[in-house]
Amino acid sequence: MARTNGDPSLGQLVRSLRYLPMKHELRTKWAYTNNMYSAVVHALETATKQSFEDLIKVEILDPLGMDNTTCSIAAARSNCGKSKGLELARGYLWNSDVGTSYLSIDKELAFVPVPWDQIPPCQGGGGMISNLLDLGRWMKHLMNPCGQTLALDEKVVKAMRTPRMLKNADPSPPFLGTHTYGLGLELAVYHGRSIAWHGGAGHGYMSLMLMVPPTAGAKEERKGQGWAVMILQNSRSRARGIIAWHLLDHFLKLPKEQHRKMTHAARRAEAAARDKFETASKDRFNDSDPLFVSHPQLPLEKYEGLYRHKAFHVMKVSLLPPPWRTAPIEAKVHTETDPKPLRLYLYSGSPKSYHGVSAVLCHLNRESWQAHQSVYVSSWESDSLRKLEFDVSDVGIVKGIRLQVDRRLEDYLPYFEKIS
Repeated sequence: MARTNGDPSLGQLVRSLRYLPMKHELRTKWAYTNNMYSAVVHALETATKQSFEDLIKVEILDPLGMDNTTCSIAAARSNCGKSKGLELARGYLWNSDVGTSYLSIDKELAFVPVPWDQIPPCQGGGGMISNLLDLGRWMKHLMNPCGQTLALDEKVVKAMRTPRMLKNADPSPPFLGTHTYGLGLELAVYHGRSIAWHGGAGHGYMSLMLMVPPTAGAKEERKGQGWAVMILQNSRSRARGIIAWHLLDHFLKLPKEQHRKMTHAARRAEAAARDKFETASKDRFNDSDPLFVSHPQLPLEKYEGLYRHKAFHVMKVSLLPPPWRTAPIEAKVHTETDPKPLRLYLYSGSPKSYHGVSAVLCHLNRESWQAHQSVYVSSWESDSLRKLEFDVSDVGIVKGIRLQVDRRLEDYLPYFEKIS
């Protein structure tokens, strides 16, 4: 939310990190975030007095001939306008407001195009815009770095492939040994071969790079040659992993019974996500005895207004849904005692924001609410349930809200002060 609710500069984003809690002490537990990449880019820009876009162009893109790779939507659209045959792929999101079954509804209605202005700028932690030809050059260089004549020399690539953080000390078969993270690469051993990979996900886009680096002496022996695949997709789904691992199993000539059953895993993951969401919603509404449920202290219109946090910027509470939601917002609530629960809506109150994050607020008890949060449209893959509490003074004035901004941090509810 610090990155997408509002339009902070890179420096403002990095400075806002002081207001965020640490979930774990450094190097004690695996957790992923883009914030440290943004901090490094900010340090580079400050030290060199050059923009990240200029730095990466001079140091990486130009030496590798990645002429169609850029850091901004505006630059990518400009490139497409200048070159024949280049077209910028539109991102799409699955819209559960239309239906829930991929097989039984009109897919043209279920997939919603993402507006260009909803895609956040590149700030170090992803957001590059490229194509398969350019990314093929990048992967080829990572597989076989050529001294210092190109972007990264062999020592740098070796450092990227060196484990830095333990991700999973006891991986399940077919992985052997530990699952670790290097410098921007996940690392493991798969059926006897070292592999490296990393995925990316943006607003309506996903990618996956999977590599099997050449073994030592591969060039001389003509054995153990390297292999790599890059998957780009303009929708959010698990297709990238299914395709990439299927191709890897074929490259390694594995017997069919040893292939990773990624399709089955994807279906189980979807079913588990849906079940977890439904169960959490039911549990939260059924925790309170209906005989002791109290209504909010104030009329709903008294809760409307703008609420501000130093890191997460401005959120708006309204009786009306956000203007970009073309379909009616219906929270998936479960309550027999109140078939029409009290509702409010929560979304960005900043002049500029990205990802179209919004939430339906359904009343639980007194000043406690459940926020059913969606990203632009409702989808099982990105929807989540959050906690929200209004802070009301003894004289009946709404002072602020405590909002769970991260579904992984159930007990972290930062305070947003009401400013209007």
